[in-house]
Amino acid sequence: MSLCRTPVNQNTKRKLEVDFDEAQEPNEMPNTSKKLNASINKSDSENQKNQINKFNTNILESEIKSSVFKIATLEQQLMSEKNERTKLEMEFKSYKEKQADELQNIQEMKKQLESSLKNSKTNEKLIISEMEHMRGQMDVYDKEKLPEKEKEIKSLKAQIENLNEEIECLKSKTEKSNIDSKFDIESYELKLSQYQEEISNLNGKLRNYEEISKNLEQIKKENCLLNNKIRDLKNENSKLSDNAQYFDKYIHQNNKTEELDRENRKLKSELEYYKAIQEKSHLYQEELESKKKQVERAEKRLVDSQVENHNLNDQLNKLQSNYEKLKASNPMIDQLKNMINDLNDEVSKIKEKNRLSQEENKKLKNSLGEKDSEINEINRRVTRLNTERNAYKNLLDMYESGNGNSEIDNLKNRIENQERIIDEYKKALNESDNIKFGENIFQLNKDKYKSVEIQANLTGEIYSIYESKIEVLNSELQEMRVKYKQLEDKVLQGLEISREDLIQTKSEDAQVLEIKLKEQASMNQKHVSEFKKKALEITRIIRSLLGFKINFEDKMVKLTSHKNSDDFILFRVNPDCSLSLKSSDFVKPYTEMIEIFIKKHNSITAFLAAIYFDSIGLNLQITHK
Repeated sequence: MSLCRTPVNQNTKRKLEVDFDEAQEPNEMPNTSKKLNASINKSDSENQKNQINKFNTNILESEIKSSVFKIATLEQQLMSEKNERTKLEMEFKSYKEKQADELQNIQEMKKQLESSLKNSKTNEKLIISEMEHMRGQMDVYDKEKLPEKEKEIKSLKAQIENLNEEIECLKSKTEKSNIDSKFDIESYELKLSQYQEEISNLNGKLRNYEEISKNLEQIKKENCLLNNKIRDLKNENSKLSDNAQYFDKYIHQNNKTEELDRENRKLKSELEYYKAIQEKSHLYQEELESKKKQVERAEKRLVDSQVENHNLNDQLNKLQSNYEKLKASNPMIDQLKNMINDLNDEVSKIKEKNRLSQEENKKLKNSLGEKDSEINEINRRVTRLNTERNAYKNLLDMYESGNGNSEIDNLKNRIENQERIIDEYKKALNESDNIKFGENIFQLNKDKYKSVEIQANLTGEIYSIYESKIEVLNSELQEMRVKYKQLEDKVLQGLEISREDLIQTKSEDAQVLEIKLKEQASMNQKHVSEFKKKALEITRIIRSLLGFKINFEDKMVKLTSHKNSDDFILFRVNPDCSLSLKSSDFVKPYTEMIEIFIKKHNSITAFLAAIYFDSIGLNLQITHK
């Protein structure tokens, strides 16, 4: 700070003027000038010191006012933060209470689930014991009865096995649902523990905030003390403005004000840190709300699992009622036996129908043989008629009119047409003989069953159409024979042959049948060629997809390896068009794959692919999930 000379006071000026007047007198001594100069220098130095002190006091007063204003703003911020802290504490308390209620509800739900699981397990054990008891009774009943009724008991056992399979399915479903519910409960407990840890962290932060507020209160008290001290210093400044010691004390107080500035800066930094912590607390609140929503979703899942368990319990109760009905009394068993007897009767009827159908097929074959023999006989008769026709030419020459000759020519042409039609039918029959009767077509129904279905060929229907047409032709040939006999009789008797006797109107139905037969023959040839192409395409596709050759044998599907014909897999075709695996030497080493792909995932294609990879040499890493 630069020091500047200030103008001299009026008293000092008067003293200087008096001294100067005295010094101008001729009688005064020369030492007076020296005294005057010394006094002037002293007064100047004192004035400079006083001005410096005043300037410093003004600076201190302005700094004190700014510090007081800052302290007031800090107090307002602290009050607002205290209010926010109280709000946060209230919210945390309410949230803790809600969490405690939710934990109690979840624990109650857990207890209910455990009790329901225990009840379901006990019910399953009772059902299994009852089933074993029923089986024992059925075994005793089987030993007492005749061997004819063993088939009936086998059917009952099959029904019981199906029920056991259903029970096992229900068990697996209940176990899965219980595992899922336990997993959800464990996850909820982990989440709740995490929430509790976060709440404890927030409580620690709030404690830190409280400590900071306490420190701020202490700082306020210190500031108040400093203000009092500053006031005292001001009073001392007014009293001790002329003393040199006051300057040292003032410097010491100035150092204290610098320390107060530093403390204010620290307070500002702490307030900024507190604001950052507040922002973090808001973020924590948002996370807590999201976690509340997750807990609500988990509760909904628990409710859904309870509903599923309730449905499973209802199903188990239904099964129990069915078993109780089965084991209720002997009349129920008798009714079942009567039902089995009815079924056996129906089976016997179906067998008789099959036998009759086989006999009809045999009769049809015999009739076809007879018709072939009849056709041969017709051919012989036609040749005989041709010879007789040549013999009758001489007799027909007697009929000299042009109309008669034209009618005879028409008869000749019709006979030739009939012979030509007979030859065509023979060819058609020979071609139809080349087609196997009852040949099976295999079609892949991917949409419905994803399995191979067996459908009957249409050759049987075509053969029946041919038979009907052959019957029509036989009737027409018989009519021709009758007319020829009538003509022979008239010629031998010497009677006149009328025009009505010679003209034979061909029926329109016969012409339509001829056209249809030709069209049907061409369509059959096209169908056969298309079927062969499609069968080749299907077999190639199946080989390329599965890596196995496919064959069908009496409701069995056989898949043989393209490398070794001894390696094969057998599947049984069930009535619902599904496939069930049969045991064989080639399949026995793949028990693990059977359990994973067929029993667990119900995927035959994945099982075949795994076997194919194993045959190639690729090692599959199967993970049990």
